[in-house]
Amino acid sequence: MPSKEKLNETIERLKNADLKGISLLKLDNIIRSKIGFIPYTLAHMKKGHPIYRARLNRNCEDGRPISFNSENEISYRSDLYNIKDYGRANILGQSMFYGSFDSDTIETTRITNFFEIDELRSLENTSEELYLTIGKWRIKEDFVVLEIVFNQESIEKNPDVKRSFENQLNNIRKYFPEKEEEIKLILEFYSDQFAKKVDRKRPDDYKISAHYTFDALISKSGLLSKFDGSDVEDIWGVVYPSVQTDFQGNNIALLPSAVERFLELEVVAMFGINTRNKHTIMDNTAIVTDFGPYNSRFQWEHQERMTEDEMNEIFLKK
Repeated sequence: MPSKEKLNETIERLKNADLKGISLLKLDNIIRSKIGFIPYTLAHMKKGHPIYRARLNRNCEDGRPISFNSENEISYRSDLYNIKDYGRANILGQSMFYGSFDSDTIETTRITNFFEIDELRSLENTSEELYLTIGKWRIKEDFVVLEIVFNQESIEKNPDVKRSFENQLNNIRKYFPEKEEEIKLILEFYSDQFAKKVDRKRPDDYKISAHYTFDALISKSGLLSKFDGSDVEDIWGVVYPSVQTDFQGNNIALLPSAVERFLELEVVAMFGINTRNKHTIMDNTAIVTDFGPYNSRFQWEHQERMTEDEMNEIFLKK
């Protein structure tokens, strides 16, 4: 592993580089030659916990939304050739299931879903009503994910992140005491990449966090360590604080194979989103009452405007 001084020099150069002008292959070569050791901190997603994912209903007829008709339409993307931009956890042509899970700080995960969609974040500037479909999946068995918890601002703002950070740091001190500072510096660098605000017109600025995820989940060419002395298990995704909620929500990005193996769709509902008296209002408009064979043919039932308590009864029931 390079010295702390050499690592700092490489990290500063990467932070100041225009990533649009660096190919993914060149970035990979820089990281392997200049950083070398690529540490990954891991965690378990536990059986029984829910994961939520939102999709904007983009098409409307006569001012009303066109409903999604299957799990396939609200889950991970299958049109790989059309994935032409980097995301926070995906390279070009790579599909990931982006969702959110419960946070100690945000009362309902729907709020995190809301802020993660670009069009909804700018809704306060328009009187237009938009429609959002949220799916709730339940974890069927434990699985392992990367855990991104070394960004200082998210540690200060998210109690979940703080607890995980302290646990991971203790493991590093226990098993790699002689390299604690160097490992911590690398993990801070990558956590800062996951935590940075990115202009959607500059998706290449996601390239470092996308490479980090790809390297661990797909190429598996880095040096993997759980920092607890045990063998490394398969890694199925990555969890990281939600930038759009000022780090108070928790996000997850999963491989499609993880969704099919570990998740089960449980609830699907549609919401109308609009502004009233400068406040953003989310009203339930419809719910799926029957998923159809293999979740392939949704049967929707339109609802009268539901109260927050009624929506929570549907989404938060165990």
